[in-house]
Amino acid sequence: MKEAIEQIQKELAQLKAASQKEVEEARVRFLGKKGSVTGLMEQFRSVAPEMKREYGQKLNELKKAVMAKIDELKEQ
Repeated sequence: MKEAIEQIQKELAQLKAASQKEVEEARVRFLGKKGSVTGLMEQFRSVAPEMKREYGQKLNELKKAVMAKIDELKEQ
C-alpha cells in the first residue's frame, strides 16, 4: 500500500492538463468510482489495526493533494 501511495504521488506531481476534458479525466482516474485513490481507500479496510493510523493519515493527505491539484488545473 505504501508503494501505491508513493506511485500516485509521483503521477500527481507530473500531472498536466491542457483542457477541461483532461482535467475531468484526471479527476475520474484518481477519485472516480474505480479511481486509484478510491481503490486504496477500499484496500484500507483490510489494513492491520496497528497500521491504520499511519496509512489513514497518508491516504487523507494524498486525497487532499489530488483534490488541490485538480482544483489548480481547473483554474488554469
